Parts: sequence; C-alpha cells; structure tokens
Amino acid sequence: MRTSANSLPGLRRPERGDPPRGLLPARMPDESRVGAADVAFIFDLDGVIIDSMPFHYRAWEEAFNKVGVTLTKEEIYEREGEKREITAREVFRHHKGVYPAARVVESIIRTKEEIYKSIFEIRLLPGVVDLLELLTSRKVKLGLTTGSTSLSFDFQHQKDLLEKFDAIVAGEEAINCKPAPDPYLLTVEKLNVPADSCFVIENSPLGVISALAANLTCIAVIGTSPLPAEALKRIGAHYIFTNLNELRDTLLTDHFTEGPSHH
Repeated sequence: MRTSANSLPGLRRPERGDPPRGLLPARMPDESRVGAADVAFIFDLDGVIIDSMPFHYRAWEEAFNKVGVTLTKEEIYEREGEKREITAREVFRHHKGVYPAARVVESIIRTKEEIYKSIFEIRLLPGVVDLLELLTSRKVKLGLTTGSTSLSFDFQHQKDLLEKFDAIVAGEEAINCKPAPDPYLLTVEKLNVPADSCFVIENSPLGVISALAANLTCIAVIGTSPLPAEALKRIGAHYIFTNLNELRDTLLTDHFTEGPSHH
C-alpha cells in the first residue's frame, strides 16, 4: 500500500511564503482512504546520498593541473551534475580564453575518471539511511536521478542501497543532462507519479534548476558543499536544510516552517 497524496491534505506544492503542513502522515492511512496518486521523493546522488564530491573535485583538480589550469573548489561544485564534456570544455575556456581541441577534452575526462576511480571510497552522508528507512516505512516511492556514469562502480559494495529505489535515471539515459529538466522528467515518468506529488532532494545549483524546470518541488540540502545556502535560495529552492538529519526531523513533525526557507 502506497502513501496517497489524497490522504495527505497538506501535501501540495508550496506557494511562496506559504507554510505547508507535513509531507508525511503520522501513520499509514486505511486502505479505503488511499487515492490514486502516490507520493515520491527523488534523490540526487553526489553530495546527497554519497559524499563523493571531494573525490570528484580532487580528480578534476589534478586533471586540469596537467593542462595548466588551476581550479577553485567552487568552480566544480557550481557545475555539479553537468555533462563531463561541457565541464572540461567550459572550465578550460574560462581559464585559457580559448576552447580546447576535442582531443584535449577527451584527455581531461579520461585523466579525471582514472584519478577518481583510484581514490574513491564510498561514504554515505549522515542521515541518508535513516531518511530512506523513514520514507520506505511510509510506502513513499523513491527515485534516484544522477548524471553519474559510474553508478555500478560507486555502489559495488553497497548494491543493497540501490535496490531501495523504485526508479533510477543515471548517466546519459536522459537526452539532456542537468540543468535541463529531462533527467527528472524521465524519473517521474518511470515512477508513474504526478509531478505535483514529487519532491526532489538536491544539493547543487544545476540540480535545483533542473528540478524546478521539471515543475517539481525542490528541497535543497547543503551537506558538505562549500556553496552558501543563499546560492540555492536565490535559484528558487522551495526549502533549504543544513543536512539530511535536519530534513528527516522536519518530516517527522507536523509542518515545515515558512518556505522557501533555510533551516
């Protein structure tokens, strides 16, 4: 039995400045009260479920160093979720003033991936297991939307975690990557849940833009990102939380504080 949007009168897309009620019921509704529409939470991967961004940054940093480009951490975190070819090309152009040849782009990406796979260690972000267990216990559908092309590598020792998701869209499965809405639209389609009953959990500017472009309610979580909360709020995230534990605690209460907001 799935949690129904019809059984949750407060579960709706928030208006600006409007304090909606809780996103989860205190208990499961009776079978007779379940309506047609399900509720879904869709997670980004890097920086939301796993603490992989420090490894991605270090790999990009070393790869760009080999072509004479010195990165800042913010440059990579601001581009999180972007197609690798775009990141390699645009960062090179920004620093060098010219676009790199195709072979240079390929070399940067190849070096980055080699370094990433040599240093990566899977680290689940604090609170992710408890949050997934809470949502699963309430029969909420779970989606995973990521631009990662290394999903099987990242989760080779945590395959049971991926099995918790009802739908996964990864890599270049969608025609266009974030910040286009395509990845989230495809996830919603796979989940077979109305868009106004879907809640996205994101941590990056491009991810928030993608979720909003797909007309989904977006919950931003800062986590370990060096980017300020104001950056995500300015883009239009409906809610902003410091971490997943704070989000989970709020879901267990009867309401969110006035949104969009930074908790």
